[in-house]
Amino acid sequence: MNLQYVLLLLGLGVIAIAALTAYFKVRAGRRTTPRAANPVPVSADESGDDIPDIPSASPAPSRHFSRQSIQVDDAPPVLDEPIDVSTFARETEDLEASANRPLDLAVFDESSAAVAGRRSTAPPAAIDEGIDFILHLPIAAPVVRDRALGIYKQNEYLLGRTHRIYGRQTEAGEWRNIEHDPESTEYRALALTVQMADASGPIGESELNTFSQLGLKLADALGCPVRFSMTFEDAMARGRELDEFCRAHDVIASINIVSTNETGFSGRAIDQAAHRVGMEFGPMNIYHLKNPDPTGYRNLFSLANLYQPGEFDLKRIIDFTTDGLTLFMSVPHAANPEQAFDRMIDVAKTLCRLLGGELRDQQQRPLSDQGLQAIRTQIARLAGEMREQGIAPGSSAAMRLF
Repeated sequence: MNLQYVLLLLGLGVIAIAALTAYFKVRAGRRTTPRAANPVPVSADESGDDIPDIPSASPAPSRHFSRQSIQVDDAPPVLDEPIDVSTFARETEDLEASANRPLDLAVFDESSAAVAGRRSTAPPAAIDEGIDFILHLPIAAPVVRDRALGIYKQNEYLLGRTHRIYGRQTEAGEWRNIEHDPESTEYRALALTVQMADASGPIGESELNTFSQLGLKLADALGCPVRFSMTFEDAMARGRELDEFCRAHDVIASINIVSTNETGFSGRAIDQAAHRVGMEFGPMNIYHLKNPDPTGYRNLFSLANLYQPGEFDLKRIIDFTTDGLTLFMSVPHAANPEQAFDRMIDVAKTLCRLLGGELRDQQQRPLSDQGLQAIRTQIARLAGEMREQGIAPGSSAAMRLF
């Protein structure tokens, strides 16, 4: 009997030790993943990944940090840090540029092209010696478009910067982007171009070498000489000049509209007011006022939600409310920036009257007529500087550089 009791006690002890060991392991495992002091709500995006839910009262961050916005201060007008709407300005421009590519030579997304709505009748960008580094290929015998384009396409993937290939049918003829010409078109001269500055910055020596190698391959296949428009050193210097010019003039002008009542602006009221002032819902899920002129960017200016996520969801517009809206325009993309801003002022004041709001600047201070005039003065100065440099706002060169 005594032996049985001893064995029983030993068995109970083993069980107790095992239970305690398991208990402490569980506790130790829990301590390796401590709970956050202030947990962030999460929600699932369309891909199924959990992402932080950004509070709707936070201003939308800009992803294009180099763009500037015009500010109104007690001191003389100056250009300050980027504003939140830069992301919408840049992405709508990217959509427009994508929709303007030749459809048979680029991946075509039907929905995004329809949304972007770029003027499909716009002429191909011409060679501009002020912003293009040019490699000339004089041809002894006419060459068919598909032969030249085939060699070009086999090697252009090495170029990350904006580049084009042009052809001229006669000695006195105009240069045409051969990607837009019929397959049977013949040329007596070709020209390859690469932009000396773009959104990625000024061109570098390695990029010029890659571009030149592409030209030399084409020249070797066609049996023709090569002539450069300038030296590499001059091209890099010009690229730096253009980059500095763009940094100084890539500016957004904006006007904020803040609700004067506690209920804010309802989605339905915003939609109705936007249509009353002639704006249409479009790219980036925001509203745009179309540009009636053939030059410049397709939209004169746009209207977005002042707060995250910045866009409007038409499917839920009835339940939507916000405390603020923002109107914004790209100064270098408007053919007449001063007139575009005047129109934006008129629309802003009309929206204030229709919705019950007041004008505010980027620091959320009341924006008076004097403040609006200060912004307009800066816009006029920037536009004047661009014209003096031979790159007028809304011109083909401005649309390519900005």
